[in-house]
Amino acid sequence: MTIVCRTSSVLIVVIFMSVTLSSTGHKITDTQIKHLCSKTHNFNGCYKLLKSDYHSVHVDLQGLAGFSLDLALKVGNKISSYLNSLAEETHDSQLRNVYGLCSDNYNDAIHDLEVAKENLNTGSYSKMPVQIKDAFEETENCKDLLDISTSTDPADIKKKNRHFQFLISIVMVISINLNKN
Repeated sequence: MTIVCRTSSVLIVVIFMSVTLSSTGHKITDTQIKHLCSKTHNFNGCYKLLKSDYHSVHVDLQGLAGFSLDLALKVGNKISSYLNSLAEETHDSQLRNVYGLCSDNYNDAIHDLEVAKENLNTGSYSKMPVQIKDAFEETENCKDLLDISTSTDPADIKKKNRHFQFLISIVMVISINLNKN
């Protein structure tokens, strides 16, 4: 009986170790980063971004997903706060409305990315692309609002929105690759 219990314990430890190693595997290589970035619309920007931070080059794929999600969330929150202040300060009623609606879009996108982060942390990788796609669609809604606005956007939110979309696209590529592993 003791042998069976020890064997079961050893088996559980071995299974736990193999699950842990597969999710926290080896440090991501330069070749892998290049492969991921080749799937985005801006290879050079992606590669430069992922290689620029010490933390991003010393992690596995799951860690890189976490780093990328954190960066996208940081930028999204910053833009959302900026949109809120613009909506309050502008005297142009159309622009105030556009900024307010875009802020709502950003709040939804941030929520979607936070859910994706929860899925990452629980190992529910297959759920991540849906949330990330939803976040991207929210930024598209903001882009559409800016495109149809007849007011000039002095804050250049379109440019900030494109940058946020770029970050989300990196998160998407990484999450799809997590699903393949």
